[in-house]
Amino acid sequence: MLNKKKNFLLVFAILAFVVWAFPGNVYASELSEIE
Repeated sequence: MLNKKKNFLLVFAILAFVVWAFPGNVYASELSEIE
């Protein structure tokens, strides 16, 4: 039970990081195309 919860938190943290980082990557690529 504890291990399953730990794995869920790990997956959730990775998803949250991807969602947080993705807009920044899109913004950076848009800027580099403009230059």
